[in-house]
Amino acid sequence: MLLLGTSPSGGGGGGEESYRGLFRLLSEEHVPFAVSDNMDWLGKRDYDLVVASDWAPAGLRQYAEKGGNVLIVSAAKPEFEVAPVVRSMPDVKGYIRIRDHDAFPSLKDTDLLLLNGPFTELEPDRRAPLTLVPPSMIGPPEFVHIDMKETETPAIIIRPAGHGTVAWVPWNLGALYYRHSLPAHDALFRDILDRLEPRRQIRTDAHPLVEMTLMKQDSRTLLHLINLSGHSQTGYFPPVPMSQIHIQVAGLYKSARAVRVPGSLPVRVSNGYTEFTLPRLSDYELLVLE
Repeated sequence: MLLLGTSPSGGGGGGEESYRGLFRLLSEEHVPFAVSDNMDWLGKRDYDLVVASDWAPAGLRQYAEKGGNVLIVSAAKPEFEVAPVVRSMPDVKGYIRIRDHDAFPSLKDTDLLLLNGPFTELEPDRRAPLTLVPPSMIGPPEFVHIDMKETETPAIIIRPAGHGTVAWVPWNLGALYYRHSLPAHDALFRDILDRLEPRRQIRTDAHPLVEMTLMKQDSRTLLHLINLSGHSQTGYFPPVPMSQIHIQVAGLYKSARAVRVPGSLPVRVSNGYTEFTLPRLSDYELLVLE
């Protein structure tokens, strides 16, 4: 997976907050990804999904048409046609209505999501699974939201593009998560990822604050685990020890060895994944898969 950084020209729609929010979401979901702020990779590297955090350059159309998946999470209009744009609104203090709970199983008990920031209005679509709820009264208490209105304005668009798919969330989901860390925004992002990339490289029950990095080294694969539970803003404290972390890595491996745990870990291969359990994690661990 590739996460595009902010626009090199500085003209994107969400800036650093969008990028940092999506960086956190991917990291907390244990999704291995690379980062780039240019399009030099196009045609040279294979990615199953590209996430555009701040800008969506025209080259992404070519990538999608050849079979790639693109997720644009920004109120900035892409540099290629995804859906007809009605207008761009710089600051909307409203909500996102979940109309299709089957499409977002992590939000089965949630009906509204916070929206506070820019929103790009697209042509109405009565089939849209997410729609805009525009601002309504916030006081006095007895009149809160009595004028709330429903719309058919999509809050997500998913369209085929050649052999691939383009999804556009026309509001700054990443920036909202960076500022507020609401579980509902995290859940929405997770469900969109599962739709665009149903086969994850890593499946695990590890805590969201266990950062995982997957890389190749000659004939072996290295999985780094960093326990960030002791990190708080600018402070670093002893991390909370963790145990019995179950991990599945896509690929067929015969052995798994942890640098800080004596001996090899028992492995099991199933459905194209190699499964194993890390018995304990203090601050850092390196797993070697061969």
